[in-house]
Amino acid sequence: MIVIIEVCFIFMCSYWLGFLNYRSFPQSELKRIGNYDVVIFLFSIAVLIMEDTYFKLSRRKIKVLFVYFSFLLLIGLISSLFALNYELFCKLNITIVSLIGGIATSLMGSTVFYMRKLYKSAITSIVTAPSTEDDKTKETGLFFYYLFRPVFAITFSILIHIALKASVAIITVKESNLDSGMIYLTMLLSFFIGFSAGDVLHKLEKASKEIANKSIEKLT
Repeated sequence: MIVIIEVCFIFMCSYWLGFLNYRSFPQSELKRIGNYDVVIFLFSIAVLIMEDTYFKLSRRKIKVLFVYFSFLLLIGLISSLFALNYELFCKLNITIVSLIGGIATSLMGSTVFYMRKLYKSAITSIVTAPSTEDDKTKETGLFFYYLFRPVFAITFSILIHIALKASVAIITVKESNLDSGMIYLTMLLSFFIGFSAGDVLHKLEKASKEIANKSIEKLT
């Protein structure tokens, strides 16, 4: 029902966009713009149908994911506070503290993003309960999609830490000369990396393909 309402809304928007295009643009541009509106309209319908088809999660698994994200968010908050005030608790070197802080903020960023995505999907009924064996298979995939996103965020945070340490090594800065700025920078970058873990994964996949293709071209 919600999908039908959204399709009608998109149709109305497309109609008014077409009307405005007709009044605002020269006749030579109308055909091209009209075709563009049709493509946008059809693509929007396809996305809505895909969401209604593939977003399958039972109520129990939604609750499990909310508990999981809440637990990781709490761990991230506590670990971040520890990293920011590590001198009050124990004496660790900057490298270890920045690694702990980076992992903590990447968890915070990832859980905030995907918890928000999950509850918005639940509220708008995009996520529906599985009813067939095919739906249960899709449910398993979606469940592990949410489950592993924080793990990906931690992985990217470690890569950020390695990159920063490599840059420090290049300019020959000793460990003893590092200060809290290293911790703050790692934590800040890791939060944004965790928040946009999906986009980072997509860009890494695209970049790795380009590098692999160029390497193969050079070898051949």
